Amino acid sequence: GVTARPLRSVARSHPQMFASFDGTGISYEVWGPTDCLGPVVLNHGFAVDPRVNWCLTGVVDRLTEEGFTVIGMDARGHGRSDKPHDAKWYGEDTMAKDVSVLLDELELGSVDVVGYSMGAIVSIVLAIEDRRVRSLVAGGVGRAVVERGGLDTGTVSNTAIAEALLSDDPEVTSRPDVSGFRALADFVGADRRALAASARAARSGPMALEQITARTLVIAG
Repeated sequence: GVTARPLRSVARSHPQMFASFDGTGISYEVWGPTDCLGPVVLNHGFAVDPRVNWCLTGVVDRLTEEGFTVIGMDARGHGRSDKPHDAKWYGEDTMAKDVSVLLDELELGSVDVVGYSMGAIVSIVLAIEDRRVRSLVAGGVGRAVVERGGLDTGTVSNTAIAEALLSDDPEVTSRPDVSGFRALADFVGADRRALAASARAARSGPMALEQITARTLVIAG
């Protein structure tokens, strides 16, 4: 497995911003060589950001050491990106559009895409909609992508996650199904109102998985 390493790559990175299709400011970073095997786009999970999901775990360093250019985008409501508090600004379909705009911004013709949890759903939507995705890795998701079109709301309700993020009631915030989301948000110093809005907008409904043409690897475990 990949182990955590000193953040040598991060030290060479400089966060940048772009305006997405609806004017939302989105932050991203680029690591690694410019004459690369990649580029690889990494989409992070709910409540965190690329540094937590991909840098601290050593993934960015491993990829850059292998010669890839790595792009990590802070999903709206997360990291350094804008954090509106209304659910209308969110949803994985919207986040996938943000990635497409970033590919336009960087004038990229084709990319490999890796996503974890929420980022996996974003990556799947992107692969359905954007033919620039040449390969796809989706981790931290299961059959709910097929059965529900996103978050496994049969296991944990997106409404319950939002309520736990906003509540100060110990009975709400200590519920086993949602306490981890609240604890993670507090640990990373996230904007809980923005995350609650994002949770309420979690996508559901059919996904046109048959339209994915990219080589795809699903990691479940």
